[in-house]
Amino acid sequence: MRKANIFILLFVMIFSLETVCVEAHQNAEEHYEELEAMLFGTYKYNEKDIQTNVEILKKASTLCIDQFGASDEELLTNLKKWGVKGIISDISEINPDESNPIKLAAKNHRTYTHQGWDYNYTGEKYGDLANWPERKNILLASAEKVFDFSVFSGEWLFLDFGYSDKCDSFCALIYYNHLLGDYLEDINSKDGNIDRFNGQSNGKKIPFASDSLISPDIFSELEKHIAILFEDQSDSRVYASLMSDIETLAGKARNITGNEEGTVTEENYKDIGVCVRELMDILTGENSHYNAIHELLEKEKFFKDVFPS
Repeated sequence: MRKANIFILLFVMIFSLETVCVEAHQNAEEHYEELEAMLFGTYKYNEKDIQTNVEILKKASTLCIDQFGASDEELLTNLKKWGVKGIISDISEINPDESNPIKLAAKNHRTYTHQGWDYNYTGEKYGDLANWPERKNILLASAEKVFDFSVFSGEWLFLDFGYSDKCDSFCALIYYNHLLGDYLEDINSKDGNIDRFNGQSNGKKIPFASDSLISPDIFSELEKHIAILFEDQSDSRVYASLMSDIETLAGKARNITGNEEGTVTEENYKDIGVCVRELMDILTGENSHYNAIHELLEKEKFFKDVFPS
């Protein structure tokens, strides 16, 4: 009987650990799963050239948002091999100079890459350690390689340098999908670490939900960039439903945090976690939620020409 009880206890412990691993973002692949769900729904592409385009977007997002230290040189090499132009030549260009005593690491890199797509990181205590403009350019150049936004927008007639608004907002959508995944990691970590969610132990992130009328949060940023990306579909039922879902959830989440910093307490931590999960479901169509973003993308010429369904 005692052996049976020990076996049961071990089974429960193993099952619990597996559950935690499923929820927490222990590696880039879990971010990639959420990104693919948002962009492609349940559709999987088998054609080699299309798979390459998927890989370009995924790997560029990692280099832009999560790279630190001397790692991931191979990702940069692959982007160049796949034809992405105008990006950095060496990983050192998006890391602090070797003479700088402050290095990017797991404990601080979010402060220099996770505070917003349009955030000015030069105002941080140690400056822009991650060279955010060059990091953004990696994702922007990669998206331009895949979709050729400037041709579809007609802006190539007028631009000598830069990226179209649609390209910028498409990349911002990828960016905030990633950051939302990090908030899910904070919520679902085995110790339910409030300090991580509040940006007090492993680097600051843009607030998930802030009641500030001036400072952005993930909700306001999503609304801004979705409006730009899908401007031509703003009168559609799917667009209206998506924006309504985000706006409704934003009101609920901001009432829960109730402060400009978007920080949470022991009392409201569980409630805000429900909102984080729901927003990811809105973006990805997971947990039986309707995937409006995927449907809107399928009606955009830049997208359907590269990723036909």
